[in-house]
Amino acid sequence: MSSPNPPLQPPPLPNKADPIPINTNNHKNANITSNNSTADPNQNNSKPPIADIKNNDNNNTTIAATVLDSKNDPTSKNLKTAPPSFAWESIGNWKLSNSRTLSPEQVLAQTNEIQNYFIQTFFSDYYWNTILMIGTCFFSWLTARIGLGIFSLVFVLLATASVYKAEFRRFNRNTKDDMLRSHVADRLETEIETMEWLNEFLAKMWVIYMDTISEQVLLNVNPILAGSAPGFGIDSLSLNKFNLGTKSPKVNGIKSYTKLGDDTVEMDWAFSFTPTDTLDMTAEEVRNQIKPKVELAVGVGKGLISKKMPILVENMSFKGRMKFTIKLGSNSIPFIKMIYVSFLEPPVLDYSLKPVGGDTFGLDIMSFIPGLKKAINAIVHGVLKGYFYAPNRFPVDVEAIMAAVPNDAIGCLVLTLQDAHLKDGKAVYMQIFPENAKEEKKIRTENKTGPSPRWNKTYYILTNTLNQKLLFNVYNHINLARDKSLGTAEFDLQELLQDDSMDHLSIDVESNGKKKGSITFSVAWYPELKAEKPKKKQPDEPVDYSKMVDEEGNFEVDNSVPESEVGILKFSVFQAKELDVSSSIVGQLSPYAILYFDKKKVFQTWPLKRANEPSWGHTEEWLVDSRSTTKVKLVIKNQTDFVDDPIVATFKGTLQQILTQIDEGSNDWFKLSPQGYVRFGAHWKPIGLTSISTTIKHQQPIGAFRIHIRNCEKLKNPEKIGKPDPYVLVKSNGKIKYRTVAQPETLKPSFEEVVYISVVNENQLIEFDVMDVESLGRDHPLGKVTFTANTWLQKGPYGTYLGYDGSDKINKSPLFIKKKSKGFIYYSVSFIPFIPVYGPIEIKKLKEEEMLKKEEEAKELEIQKELEELMKNNPNEYEIIEVEDVSEEISTEKIRMDFSELVSHNSGMLVIFLKECSIGKSNLYLSVLFDEIASPAFISGPSKKGIFQIDIGEGFVRDLQHSNIVFRLATSYNVDDESEIVAEQSYPTLKLLESGYENPIPVSIGNHKVDFQFEYVPSKTQLSASESILDTGRVKIEILNGEDLLSADRNGKSDPYAVLKFNGIKVYKTEVKKKTLDPVWNEEIHFPLISRSRTRIILEAYDWDLAGDDDELGFCSVDLQQIEPYQTTPLTLPLTLNGKQKGIINIRATFLPEYIRQKLDRSGGGLPIDLGDVAGAPIKLVTGVAGVAAGGVGKVADGVGKVG
Repeated sequence: MSSPNPPLQPPPLPNKADPIPINTNNHKNANITSNNSTADPNQNNSKPPIADIKNNDNNNTTIAATVLDSKNDPTSKNLKTAPPSFAWESIGNWKLSNSRTLSPEQVLAQTNEIQNYFIQTFFSDYYWNTILMIGTCFFSWLTARIGLGIFSLVFVLLATASVYKAEFRRFNRNTKDDMLRSHVADRLETEIETMEWLNEFLAKMWVIYMDTISEQVLLNVNPILAGSAPGFGIDSLSLNKFNLGTKSPKVNGIKSYTKLGDDTVEMDWAFSFTPTDTLDMTAEEVRNQIKPKVELAVGVGKGLISKKMPILVENMSFKGRMKFTIKLGSNSIPFIKMIYVSFLEPPVLDYSLKPVGGDTFGLDIMSFIPGLKKAINAIVHGVLKGYFYAPNRFPVDVEAIMAAVPNDAIGCLVLTLQDAHLKDGKAVYMQIFPENAKEEKKIRTENKTGPSPRWNKTYYILTNTLNQKLLFNVYNHINLARDKSLGTAEFDLQELLQDDSMDHLSIDVESNGKKKGSITFSVAWYPELKAEKPKKKQPDEPVDYSKMVDEEGNFEVDNSVPESEVGILKFSVFQAKELDVSSSIVGQLSPYAILYFDKKKVFQTWPLKRANEPSWGHTEEWLVDSRSTTKVKLVIKNQTDFVDDPIVATFKGTLQQILTQIDEGSNDWFKLSPQGYVRFGAHWKPIGLTSISTTIKHQQPIGAFRIHIRNCEKLKNPEKIGKPDPYVLVKSNGKIKYRTVAQPETLKPSFEEVVYISVVNENQLIEFDVMDVESLGRDHPLGKVTFTANTWLQKGPYGTYLGYDGSDKINKSPLFIKKKSKGFIYYSVSFIPFIPVYGPIEIKKLKEEEMLKKEEEAKELEIQKELEELMKNNPNEYEIIEVEDVSEEISTEKIRMDFSELVSHNSGMLVIFLKECSIGKSNLYLSVLFDEIASPAFISGPSKKGIFQIDIGEGFVRDLQHSNIVFRLATSYNVDDESEIVAEQSYPTLKLLESGYENPIPVSIGNHKVDFQFEYVPSKTQLSASESILDTGRVKIEILNGEDLLSADRNGKSDPYAVLKFNGIKVYKTEVKKKTLDPVWNEEIHFPLISRSRTRIILEAYDWDLAGDDDELGFCSVDLQQIEPYQTTPLTLPLTLNGKQKGIINIRATFLPEYIRQKLDRSGGGLPIDLGDVAGAPIKLVTGVAGVAAGGVGKVADGVGKVG
């Protein structure tokens, strides 16, 4: 029994270019037409005729069915004739696609196609073509239905006509726009666009920047030529002159091709540089023209016997046409993938060459020797033809070039590698690096033995993006052979975008898809600190845009960032000049530079041959752990072939000094020793790490400046209406240390405030910035003055710093803004030297070093005794040799003090060590304030996940026995409002120092506890009583009466009243007493006083007038320094008017010493206290109203009591 025939499958689709054999027998229903109308009986049937196949017009696909002929084919006896079969998928244009395999872009494309079809078909065609007719019919029927009559049809037709007219106008407008747009696109391809606007711009820019371009070319080319001498008698090459003249290049025309695709931009540029063509120049331009000239100096000979010969190239000109093809599609800026460049025709080159003789006797050999110019141009064209001449084109891979450009780091990864568990391994180590890291940036861990190595070490990794993976390559170290790879582990850094700190992570180590173990680590991400975002505007708060722009109309942006001692430093050594060439016999240096940070070599530049003014341009980036204490050293050496490289020049300084000077923008050149200058570049990016080690670096200050900010005058007035509200920022090395109270509406503010600034070295920069308060936007600068610490420092005969008392000397300095002087500031500066002492942490280290040294000495004595015994037994085999002791001596610059001797000095610097501790809340800042001073002496970094990291600060203590220290936790770095304060607590400074001197102690701040340790650096000099608690406190003044006052009215009497002023600001006014020259007021005032010595208290008497201004009766000064504390002192004060005395005022004053907390808002008011704290009452009601006054003062006491 024969098996049934298998189902026929559609044959493969043939190529329509190939002939298809088809048997026409039994194909009555097939849509096939034979080439031969009649069949030849003698024809060999083994060769089927060639058939013409009808094609499907829709998809242009050839369709045919081939059937075996059983009659003519002997091998097909048992086969039946198959019916015709067609590929139904091809006929129906059907493609089976699985939606699950489609990408999101393909699904979206199909959805857009369907949406566009419905919009074009049903909306654009059906709706717009029928809606007018349907609407007209409907409203005609409606008017007839409601019985409005035939005349209502007129209104319907009018509306129809209006709509039709509007639609017709819209259609014409859109059609015209489409035609115009198409015409413009066609015109770009057929017409050449002139570029006169660009040529005009180039002509102006060329004259300005040509000198700079020439200088940069000489600066960059000469170091390359110095090391490129070809030999064969030519000892050196140098470019002495490079000048392209005063006539700029021109773009003669641009032709664009706009129909090459959405990702392709193609243009033909015709350009020329013809400085010899003067037809388009005026007579004056021709007269002042500088023609292009290039001078190459060729050194012939060797050493002392050498001569430089100039080779001149002049009168260069160039013309050509180039095609630029730009391929878009890159995912990064500038979003260009490739650029193809080609010359459409060989460019025209022309120049004159003078190889000998120079300018004086030089001969242009290009015109003198026939055929030389053609030969040289033929060589140039022959070289360029294969690369640049069409149809060839030169590709520039912009995407690859941009990828190769090193990106600056945006933050730091803190990786704590804990341990690993591997299946095998004897001496295991790892290479840890981000994906795009260079080889020299890869971190190699220590070798650890065993399959379960433990490191517990922290590494700091700079990265420029989190869109990459952190790789862990694990190796087994093998001696005398190549290290064996144990596997690789990966960690996706994008996870840190969700959580910037992850602890005890475990990732698998894999090799060839198999698990080989695991790695345990913790990682945290610390990005670059950015400027704080401005506070949100209240919904009902108006915005005054006029205060958000500067004088030039530009919007101002506050770019201030939080301060941090730890950060990423991008440092550049650009160039040096005026170096000492005495170390070279021939007077030519081959210098290179070595940079050290804290005695650690950071990098070394490459040597530049024969460059007395080298330009290295070397830049690197790394993590710095202490901005203020890092010391920088640069050594420039001259490379020689025979002896050790001699030192040409050195630079020593601090990183803070370099950053401050560069940030000022005044000068980036630094003096070298013994001579010369070096140009640095430095960019500081702070990060939120407060320390990158468990030990804190602290540079002990040499003393402190007492700066008395007195007043300013003739300030700049940036306000269009009114006057500025100036205040002063005191900065040390760019950090804000103090802010005075703003004085309202004045160009002659009086501040009378004192601040203490620690001095670390002689190069420290002190800066006064006078600013104007703005309610919206950034505060305006009114000027600044800067000086270095060595201006006020003096050394004694033994090298120690001497004290300087300049409290009575008033210095006047001009204020500068944009290098222009405007206004003056008056101030006084005193220097208080410190006693260099060892702190408790240093004393512990010294004791450990002394113990180790004693142990080493004891071991050395034992060895020496054994050697002496051997020498006695074998005297001929041993001899005594004197060996220099190379052990380091313990520093004796500082002295040791016990605690009682230390605190016997009543003033000094308190050093605050913040230990790592948990407070339970994130993004809180810790501020430390002293006594009555409003500006914090120290502000920590924000708490991350409720943990404060190690940090350090310091503050000056004027009166240790009575000083108070205030700890504040706040939600912002700069606290301007009480709502930002989370908790505050005040403690006696001496008690904290006693408790936390030897070991850290927990300090309670509200419901939180923070760990601190303290050190104390005493001052050499004793401060005056005006710097102690006896200078600040609360005052009660009783204004009793006046006697024999000046008569101001016609009746011989006056209507007197008294006014009390602090530093020119009115704080209190008595009642008016009618028609008397001997008024009796009996009023008392209670008020806080920041400083008795610096506050000018004036009592003025006036005559009250019903109409007009009140008449002045005189004034007198109230000197509170002569008042004994806690005692009521009567004072008789004579009134003075126009230099004459007339009348007296009797008062009583009482002073109670106490530290007064200043107000938080220092943006106005003119006084550091709140005028609401001034309370007054009649003396006769003292029993009843004194309580009210006391209550008013009690509010301030409550505020202070809240702190302590």
